[in-house]
Amino acid sequence: MLPEEATSITAACFNAEPATCSFACPFRLDLRAFLEKAAGGKWAGAYKLLRNAAVFPVVAAKLCPHPCEEACQRRDMGDEPIAVNALERAALRYVKNRKAESYAIPPKTEKIAVVGAGMAGLSFALQMAQKKFSVTVFDKAEGWGGRLRSHPDWAEFDEDIRLQFSVVKSEFVFGREIASLNELADYDAVCIATGAEGADFGLRDGWDRDTGAAAEPKLFLSGELVGDSLMEGIARGPGLAQTVEIYLQLGKVNPPQTEYEKHYCGHKLDHSGAEKKPRVVPAEGEYSEEEARAEAARCLQCDCDACMTACEMLKKYRK
Repeated sequence: MLPEEATSITAACFNAEPATCSFACPFRLDLRAFLEKAAGGKWAGAYKLLRNAAVFPVVAAKLCPHPCEEACQRRDMGDEPIAVNALERAALRYVKNRKAESYAIPPKTEKIAVVGAGMAGLSFALQMAQKKFSVTVFDKAEGWGGRLRSHPDWAEFDEDIRLQFSVVKSEFVFGREIASLNELADYDAVCIATGAEGADFGLRDGWDRDTGAAAEPKLFLSGELVGDSLMEGIARGPGLAQTVEIYLQLGKVNPPQTEYEKHYCGHKLDHSGAEKKPRVVPAEGEYSEEEARAEAARCLQCDCDACMTACEMLKKYRK
């Protein structure tokens, strides 16, 4: 067999690609790994995966509509999907230490301005602050959170935001409305995330959805201002931070790197022979730790290993 013939075969392999539920997740959370850790009672690892993907894990666990459950392949067997929503809340309850992420890297000299302290603006600001840029967030309101400030669970959301920013250096200027972008001329990059009814400074028409960049240099838009949902706005933060960092380094605006096409949703697998298991129903509203582990263990860990199962050599070496 010629090398190119072998490559044409291996190129079609989708072993180890994200599961369909992860493609449906706005944060691309590795749900196989999250549920495996939850099933083993490894709540620190499960929480870390959730936090790193969702940025503000309490907000995500409370408010995400969890499209991942619609994409769960247990549904194809006639079972109820894995209760991901409830398991994320369980991870928040049972983890012993909700550590914020901090990275030991040298500070950078570039200055970043964020207009709008709603969740999209905060997501981007947090990512840039973690990369050690000098970040200043402006909002005309007297605090962060945007429309979530009126939510019944605001105290929990506020605590989550405060925790995530507790280990990074950033400045918040509340009670100040930016009337003109000329006020931010000294900043090296500006992200405008003023919300659904917020000021766009005439930049929406030239906005590029793939990169988040406006037509004018160094200006970027995010969040409900450009039609994102609440979760999409938060999820856009890490990718936009990657784009802005590259822009500051190279002067080029590129979309964030991703291995899969934007609308790709993964492969459905043949689960013939898999055991049907009903959803674990919590005895008292929320899962006990034992119930949570049992529900997480229902995950099929969807990944194609048909060739490994059929071949003794592949089964041995798992490659």
